[in-house]
Amino acid sequence: MYAPAYGGNTRFAGPNDICLQCMKYPKRKDFTFCSKDCSKAAARAAPKLIKIPSNHVMYQSVQHDFESSWYAPNKPNILDICLITWSADSRSSFDNYRDSVQRRTNIPCGNEVKRFRAERRVCHLGEPGYLSLCHHRDCRLCDAIRTGFKSSLAHKRKVPPMGPGIRLGHGIYTTPTSSKAFDYAVNIHNQSKVKTVIYSRVVLGRSFMMVNEMPSLWSPPLGFDSVEGRPGPGSQFSDLECVVYDENAILPAYLITLGPCT
Repeated sequence: MYAPAYGGNTRFAGPNDICLQCMKYPKRKDFTFCSKDCSKAAARAAPKLIKIPSNHVMYQSVQHDFESSWYAPNKPNILDICLITWSADSRSSFDNYRDSVQRRTNIPCGNEVKRFRAERRVCHLGEPGYLSLCHHRDCRLCDAIRTGFKSSLAHKRKVPPMGPGIRLGHGIYTTPTSSKAFDYAVNIHNQSKVKTVIYSRVVLGRSFMMVNEMPSLWSPPLGFDSVEGRPGPGSQFSDLECVVYDENAILPAYLITLGPCT
């Protein structure tokens, strides 16, 4: 019998906590897979989408976060949630960045949080039967998953001064508000009524709080790691926006597929 290489129990998993790589043993608590072997196997095949069963603890956690942070009148139905796997290099770059922020700021885990973001979609990724990334030059969703948002940052850096979508400068924008991210979920070149939102892991470190737009930013103010646009009296922001300017500060974790609003 294969035993997970982490010294944990070898009981067979129930449907709600099964390792999505081997589909046999329970995943480790606070980890994605059951063992280092499964983590390495997933990394070798990355980037890849793995559909999460609706009764799985990861599905239920993401579902809760999405639904509890929705503040618009009409909420879309969650059709599917997929795990996004990372290559060993992507994971190492993210972990090293987080550790460096933690050492410099003394903030546990570098103030790592989960945030929502949407990307323009050309293909049908996330819909039934569509779990492979496309290579269409206009599909920013697949590019973002493939590059870990490096392509998203490169796109923002090409936006001219005072151009669209740079209220807080040339960075990668996320939000804790799922309804805000959904507003940016756009399909092009297809007539699908399905939309997708990415749920990401983001290292915010020390965040510089702002209530006014500053499109000229290319990096956080000195001594900070990110910028947040805070809503409130006199603020130009209606929802909280979080921006990082380093490609290693963020990785896509889950793809949420959404049906029409109800």
